[in-house]
This record gives sequence, structure tokens and C-alpha cells, in this order.
Amino acid sequence: ALKERITQRLGYAPAARQYTIFIASTAGAIDGYAIVDDQLGEHQPITFATKLSQRAVVERVEILAYREPRGDEVRDARFRGQFVGKTSHDQLRLNRDIDAVTGATISSAATALAVRRAAVLVEELMVVPTAVASAGNPREAQRTAAP
Repeated sequence: ALKERITQRLGYAPAARQYTIFIASTAGAIDGYAIVDDQLGEHQPITFATKLSQRAVVERVEILAYREPRGDEVRDARFRGQFVGKTSHDQLRLNRDIDAVTGATISSAATALAVRRAAVLVEELMVVPTAVASAGNPREAQRTAAP
């Protein structure tokens, strides 16, 4: 049911079978999450790290590995900064919600897909189970991060 809900929200099934979600905490309180993910660019995968708040709001996007011969302008802070404040409820459509980098349209689209997927996964796998746990079911918060 969880995999179907994630697939429905994204509009496609995530390619990876498992995701590692890092949890940042201070004195037992969750500060936020980070997820590392790959998204296919024009020919090669691009490796992204997305940092999200405890409520799954995007706080930062980094490109860890850019393997394409062109289009690495998506690494620029100005482009990546467009995602800050976005959530899983933002569609992140190019040239509507996000301005694509000229000459790097495919890499721009890959970034948007990866960031939206990160927000949906963190919300579905971490934020919702945590809210359920705080309502009185701590075992629910231990749900695996495998959609």
C-alpha cells in the first residue's frame, strides 16, 4: 500500500528498491533529514543530496556527482536555490515552478524529479510515521525506508 501511494503521488514508481534517509537530531529531537539519490540525466546518472526540514520542506540541494559532458550549470547556487522552501506538494514543473538552465534542460528536469522524489519519500517514510508514533504508536516510527 505504501509503495502504491508513493507511486501515485510521484506519477511513476521509484527506480530504487531502497533509499537511505539520514536523520539529524539534537537532544532527541529531529532537526531534519537528508536523502542521497540518483536521477538519470541525458546519458548518465546525476547524484543528488537533498536536505529537508523535520516537516519535509526542502532546505538545500547539492549535486554530489555530475557525470554529463555538458549542462553542469545546474550546480550553480542560483539554480539550486529555487528548490528551497518547496515541498512534496509543489509540482516542480520546468519553466512554471522552476526556471530551467538554458542548455541544460534535461539536467534541470532531472534535478526537479530528484528533489520532488526526496520530498515525497521523506514525507511518506519519515514524517507521517513520526506523526503516528507521537500520537501513541512508537513502533510505527520504525517503518523501513523501502517503498
